[in-house]
Amino acid sequence: MKTSYLAGISITVMCVSIAILVYDGASSNSHSSFEHKDHHPADSSHSDSHASDTHKTRQLTTSSIKVFPIPNATEIDHDLAKIGWVLFKDPNLSSNRSVSCETCHSLQTNGAEVMRLMTSFLC
Repeated sequence: MKTSYLAGISITVMCVSIAILVYDGASSNSHSSFEHKDHHPADSSHSDSHASDTHKTRQLTTSSIKVFPIPNATEIDHDLAKIGWVLFKDPNLSSNRSVSCETCHSLQTNGAEVMRLMTSFLC
């Protein structure tokens, strides 16, 4: 009795899921390739979005932008790092001059905020 009840529920859930998928597919605005040919005349002025996507991808892969690997050891400019450290700890940068970046962005959490609401907006 319990097995047939569970089987009935499973079949019902599957049928409803299939019906939703079929309805969603039938009511979507996308068109398939055979509909594309029927609704658009065969002229050269029509740009096929699928072809342009391929063309854009090809342009990106052959672009002049060079990708460099992440270096193993980074050179640190200690003067700039010192300025960044001072600014990170400076409460004068907040609107009420009482909250620094370090208040919310702890370096122990890699700068991630541990509070749900930033206190700098409350002060």
